[in-house]
Amino acid sequence: MSNKLSTIVITLLLVCLNTLIFCQSVTDEEVRLKHEIKVNTLFLIPGFSFLDASYEYTSYKNNSSVGITGGISLQESNLKYSYLMPYYKVFFDDNLAKGFFLETHLLLGREIDSFRDTNSFAFGGGLAIGTKFKRDIVVVETLLGMGRTLNEYDGFYEFYPRIGLNFGLSLF
Repeated sequence: MSNKLSTIVITLLLVCLNTLIFCQSVTDEEVRLKHEIKVNTLFLIPGFSFLDASYEYTSYKNNSSVGITGGISLQESNLKYSYLMPYYKVFFDDNLAKGFFLETHLLLGREIDSFRDTNSFAFGGGLAIGTKFKRDIVVVETLLGMGRTLNEYDGFYEFYPRIGLNFGLSLF
């Protein structure tokens, strides 16, 4: 009887120990860095004077990502732009959310023209295609697309470009 009891206790201890060990193991999903912060370097060229930065969260399970881009003009002129652009990307390569992708986005923008004394709000949507390259924590992304404003506003553009050469970091 004592021998059976000790066998049961040892078996239960081994099962509990085994469960604790495997619960503490880190999966590949947890190791991957899911948060990215990027800056569009095309708009930093003199003459544009525009800051365009992005935050992106990657879901490796779905091979997709969701993010938001924000931009603001930095130059002193009669025309000032600012916008927020939430987006969703689907990756077509099996390389864990890198490689070729298709992006759909919305535009929430504002244009202030002090020369014409207008303050316009733009709402729109569009598509873009691109590629993303990752090496360790460094991210490089190119994208090209177009969108259309969906409301009537006093701004200059009915269509707008979505273009980028983004450099950034993958974090935690």
